[in-house]
Amino acid sequence: MSSVIIFIVSITATFVSPNNQYCLCAEMRGGTVFYAEEFTLKNGNTVLYRVCDPGIHTFFVSDHGTVFTLGERYAVFYDRTGECDTLMEIVYMNNSGFTEHYDLFYLSMRDGMYVYTLDGALLYTLAPGRLIASTESGKHIAAVSDDTLRLYTEGVLIHTVILETAYVHGVSFTEDGTVCVAEAGGMEIFDMSGRKVE
Repeated sequence: MSSVIIFIVSITATFVSPNNQYCLCAEMRGGTVFYAEEFTLKNGNTVLYRVCDPGIHTFFVSDHGTVFTLGERYAVFYDRTGECDTLMEIVYMNNSGFTEHYDLFYLSMRDGMYVYTLDGALLYTLAPGRLIASTESGKHIAAVSDDTLRLYTEGVLIHTVILETAYVHGVSFTEDGTVCVAEAGGMEIFDMSGRKVE
């Protein structure tokens, strides 16, 4: 006769907005994967709302007090009052998070990259990619998939560049608007016309 031992663990996880103004406390429970039993969003010491049994495992809290969440099957958006809206079904997730200015949120899946405003509105649908960078408010976007860099202006593809390698671990914009692609062997730098900058 054999016995099966199952461990269920409860923890409290805290997620803070980049500007430290909003704090989300989630009561998480699970074994190998933790899901929120409930979560509370606060602005300082003021409770904005509480949600019970959301079935969520990942939270992203914006500087505006809006919350993007990932569950087993769906990405869900919560406004500052706790009203929620399902953004989309999750199918083969590659990556997700805020862009470097924390003014856009993206979901990268096998069929495309979806870029949202902090109000939960879909701003752009882009080609699939796993890394993304944007200028403030998303006027220019650089996205990397395998060995390909795609450059967008206001959501429209303007240039595609084949990189020297598929081993890319970062992409970012500089203050002068050039795009830096960090690779295993160094860095490639491009302007928005797709021309390599020496």
